[in-house]
Order: sequence, then C-alpha cells, then structure tokens
Amino acid sequence: MSQSGPKDIVATINYFAADGTTRQPGIFKKPVHGVPSEHARSMTIHDVRPIVGNFKLDANGFQFVKLPPKDTGRDFNAYEDETIANEYYLELAEIVKNLTGASTVHVFNHVLRQTADAPTGHPHVDYTGVPSHLEGTKAELRLPPPISALFNTSTRYAYINAWRPIRTIQRDPLALADALTVPASDYQLRARKFPSGVESGNYIMSHGSKEEMHRWYYMPEMSPEDLVVFKGYDTLQDEKGWRCPHTAVVVEGTAGLPPRESIECRAICFWE
Repeated sequence: MSQSGPKDIVATINYFAADGTTRQPGIFKKPVHGVPSEHARSMTIHDVRPIVGNFKLDANGFQFVKLPPKDTGRDFNAYEDETIANEYYLELAEIVKNLTGASTVHVFNHVLRQTADAPTGHPHVDYTGVPSHLEGTKAELRLPPPISALFNTSTRYAYINAWRPIRTIQRDPLALADALTVPASDYQLRARKFPSGVESGNYIMSHGSKEEMHRWYYMPEMSPEDLVVFKGYDTLQDEKGWRCPHTAVVVEGTAGLPPRESIECRAICFWE
C-alpha cells in the first residue's frame, strides 16, 4: 500500500455494556477477535501517520517512537526468552527512560505473539486504579527486592507497555484510543484471579455515548522500526493519559494476508 494520504478505516470494536458493574472471574466472557460481541459497534480508526507527532504519552496515553537501525533487524521468533531478557530489555529500558524521564525503568516480562496466536479481541487496559488490584499486581509480579523497594521511596510510578511488530503488519493492527476522548464512565472493572490465587483486575471498555466519542488510531503497515509505548497505569493523574485503552482490529479485505507477529513488553517506571 502507498502512504499517499490518510488511510482511515471503519472497524468493529467489541465494547462491553456501560453498566458500571464489576465483571467477576468465572462470569466474564472474553470476546473472540473478529466476532462481534453483543455491544460491539463500528468505529472509525484513524491513520496516525500524518499526525503521529501530535500524540504524547502523558496527555494521550500513547506515543510512537522510531527506533534506530540497530534495533530493527532482530528475528525475535528465533530468540530464546533469556536472550530477549538479556539484550532487548536493557535497550528498551533506555528508550522508555529517555521518553518518560523516569529515574528507573525495569522491564519485567514480554509476550511474543506469533502466527498461530489470535490477537486480543476487546478494548482494555492491563491494570486498574483500584488500590487492592494494584497490590495484587505487585504481589503477582514478584519484582526483584531492589525494584519493589522503590514503591516506598519514589514520588511516582507507572506501568508501561511497549509494542512493536516483528514483521510489517498486514492485518489485525493494534488500535489505541486517545485517552482525551474517553470519559471515566467508559472504564469498566474486570476482577481477575491469577492461577497463583492472587486477585487483581483490569479495565475493559464500554462506549456509553450514542454518538461516536472515542477516537481510535492505528499505524498502517506498522514496521519493526516502529514502536508504540502506552500507559497501563500512572500514579500521576493530572492528565487523562494515565491509562490507554487498546485492542486489535480487523481490517476489511485482509483475511487472506499473513497473520501479524509482534512482541509486547511490560515495564515499571519510577521517578525518585
């Protein structure tokens, strides 16, 4: 495809009911990617490329970063998890530190999504602002003691995701909502219980307004040199970008194209 103009699309977003209830473990039914749910609605997904510089992590909840050439040629599918942790985590931590101004950035896990892995089919945020959920997340992560100690000594902390393709995206791109356009009432709570027994939660999204309110963005033909960093939670909530809804979307006419492959890392940032 040529990049000769904005390539806005219309895609289905699998929203949940805007009812203010907490979805409990065992009752919550995760929508299937590509299958419209009960409260799904068609939304415009805007091409971010012409205005990519307008979006900032703290204000909008996400920000795109162009990676240096040395970071773009990896075949993560051929790497062992230990190699990714030893090499990529350190480089990514520096990128996030430079972007955020954080004193410490600790990358704690990653997910490789390969050709057989279906993308997440509903809009969500990986965490919530509920204190008990945050404590559950800390317990489940079991961060190294020197990192855990920073929760008690830092003035601010934030959970950050960093997502990039392994190969140029031809289908099922990642879409991100501009947090400035999402009212607080559209963040619904989902309670979670990890296999360890630890309880936590995350936000799932509704769209209470009859008019199209959320503004969604994606990057057509996003390549391995493109990284998007987005917020899961931030203790500093002066701006609406302290959390960022995101989901995969189906682009009409791409069903026969190669499935997307991506790597997503999660990190904790501290400001001392």
